[in-house]
Amino acid sequence: MRLLLASARGRKAEMVNAANSDKDTPLHWVASEGHIEVVKILLAEGADVNACNKDQNTPLLVACEAGQDEAALALARRGANLGVEDSEGANVATLAPKLVSALRAIKQGDAYL
Repeated sequence: MRLLLASARGRKAEMVNAANSDKDTPLHWVASEGHIEVVKILLAEGADVNACNKDQNTPLLVACEAGQDEAALALARRGANLGVEDSEGANVATLAPKLVSALRAIKQGDAYL
């Protein structure tokens, strides 16, 4: 991943935020699969943590829906919107209720999470 981004030169932001026809970005894909290190790389390279796909799912929502707790926590640490809802009204609380307190603690600046 780093080699690919290094070869991009001035086009990193364009590459890390590229979307398919469903408006899924690379961050949506890796968050849903729980690839934490790649999530961190994409975020460090300027990926939009709150990018919405055609169903208004953000990377945080797809991570929660897929049960990828570590990815969800990593996204929250980088500023993911905890209050977002998808096109069907699903949100963090409905998709990953066990994570709600941990995600809120991150937003409040709890250094231990």
